[in-house]
Amino acid sequence: MFAPTMTRLIYLNGSLLDAEHARVSVFDRGLLYGDGIFETMRSYSGRIHLLGRHLQRLRDGAGVLGIPIPADDALVEAIGMLIDANGIAEAVLRLTLTRGAGENLDPGEAAGEPTILITHKPLLHNDDLPRVERMITVRATHSPPAIGVRLKTLNYLPAVLAAGELRRAGAGEGLLLTSDGIVAEGTVSTIFSVRNGMLRTPPLELGVLPGITRGRVLEHARALGIEVREEEFDRASLIAGEECFYANSVRELVAVESLDGVRFATAPGDVTRRLLEAYRSEIPEEDLPNPASP
Repeated sequence: MFAPTMTRLIYLNGSLLDAEHARVSVFDRGLLYGDGIFETMRSYSGRIHLLGRHLQRLRDGAGVLGIPIPADDALVEAIGMLIDANGIAEAVLRLTLTRGAGENLDPGEAAGEPTILITHKPLLHNDDLPRVERMITVRATHSPPAIGVRLKTLNYLPAVLAAGELRRAGAGEGLLLTSDGIVAEGTVSTIFSVRNGMLRTPPLELGVLPGITRGRVLEHARALGIEVREEEFDRASLIAGEECFYANSVRELVAVESLDGVRFATAPGDVTRRLLEAYRSEIPEEDLPNPASP
């Protein structure tokens, strides 16, 4: 999905720099302790889709961790500068915020300002929509967040380890279950099931990530008159459904053809198609004057 590595600019602490030469401190707390959060966003024709929601989730996470964060206007300006400088309209951007440099665990001993890093890479087009992929259940299990609230932190080890499983299995996404077999989420996505025409997804109370695309899909479903339930269900119940899809900001909505080799009745099904059509109806089809507008 992503283009090969290329020379490009990144944004780091107020400056646009060549990605190959940009550096952060060896004492950055994001590196030493995973003390930071991030947002991954997608741009269409130079415009970040649902940018306001991404920035709000970033701000909420920073508030929980007590990390200072610039005003939204400053972040929007930085994103716009980067998009313009690289000249890549169809792209993936990642905004990373860490507490900055500090060798000790106590966050009060962090030295200097927080680190703000924005990276930007081109997205290879896949015009075969809806996309259809296979999914497997990965070995890692979903655990409730240790701090009581699920944040998009820098600790992504479960997804990193699962990536190798997916590659070896030729699967597009992995399913994470809780220790008692309840469907939680994908390694990098929200899981949706359609059973008897009803759309189901795991509740946030399980400690799953409050995905930006997750929220928008649920809003579209309710607007289309599709019954929605945020409830717990197990793997057997997921397989018993007529449709399954997963969603995130980069991949949009992806139909699941099979889970662990067991095929779903339809892929993509009617509900998946309708929701993808509604989601993509918001996507701009041509360049807009403000490349980072929410």
